[in-house]
Amino acid sequence: MEPNYVIHPIPLQTIDFPKPHMTYLQNYGQTARTANFVWYIEGPSQKILVDAGITAERLAARGYKPDLIQTLDEGLKKLGLEVGDIDIIIATHSHHDHIATVRRFPKAKVIIQKTELEFVRNPPPFFKAIRPKDNMELLEGVKFEVVEGDTKIDNGIELLFTPGHTPGGQSVAVKTAKGIAVITGWCCIQENFDPPMEIRKKVDLPFMLPGVHTNPIEAYDSIVKVRQVADLILPVHEVELVKKNTIP
Repeated sequence: MEPNYVIHPIPLQTIDFPKPHMTYLQNYGQTARTANFVWYIEGPSQKILVDAGITAERLAARGYKPDLIQTLDEGLKKLGLEVGDIDIIIATHSHHDHIATVRRFPKAKVIIQKTELEFVRNPPPFFKAIRPKDNMELLEGVKFEVVEGDTKIDNGIELLFTPGHTPGGQSVAVKTAKGIAVITGWCCIQENFDPPMEIRKKVDLPFMLPGVHTNPIEAYDSIVKVRQVADLILPVHEVELVKKNTIP
């Protein structure tokens, strides 16, 4: 019998972000309050973290004005953990706010989609212009476990291949006491899944694509896929999840 897991959101910073970067072709001139997280999946065996996060200092160096909630170490300590305890890090995707501190975990293997790792190592010209100059240095010495497509990694935990935001994004479906919770593999907020009625009428959809993507058609299909699987969707930048200590 598959165990039930508990998901612990570990918020690191909040930040005001241009809203169109989250909601494709909508909300021009507006900002959205967003949050950066790592997610601890509490279960019976391996210690699993989804994403590795980013520091407030690195965000500030990139020109943002983050409000610090807690450091990575402080967030882990509240759960009785240290970076050296983590066995597995699941990289939802390779944007630096999700992987910037991945080298801090000495024994963790990092599960990444094959197409995403290829994207990191051989980025197209447009992505080279927006990624940090030390992007490859962030990953030096990291122990990658490369997967392709939907992959079961433990009883009750499955990776869902959800490209579009990046070529190899992966969402994480977790069996909890209240159903399947899915941590999204792309940058989004709750409004992507629950847009106001005036936007629903404009886009003629019950959801909105992410504002940044490499393939909008794949992004659409990935949203549909997650909506079909999930009893609960956890958008990876949703600020309201800062209030949650555990899910469910």
